[in-house]
Amino acid sequence: MSSLNELRAQIDEIDHQIILLLSQRGACVREIAEIKKSAEHVSVPAREQEIFQTRRTWAAEGDLSPEFIEDLYRRIIAYFTERQQQLLQRQDK
Repeated sequence: MSSLNELRAQIDEIDHQIILLLSQRGACVREIAEIKKSAEHVSVPAREQEIFQTRRTWAAEGDLSPEFIEDLYRRIIAYFTERQQQLLQRQDK
């Protein structure tokens, strides 16, 4: 049986990996901004809905709340959409 400290260390490592993965996602967003070239093309509602539905399915398969995961991804997408818009606005100047 794992000790409380060992389990906390595992959680810390998992959280670190999640943050590194979000950073990788951010790098992809920066590359997408270079391709799009215009802030008006940042938000694609149909793509966002596809993302939410897919992540909800993955959540259910992983024994997680689909509602929680959709909420989380809404926040992630909002953050990266804002970042992408900022990048594109800087390019326009």
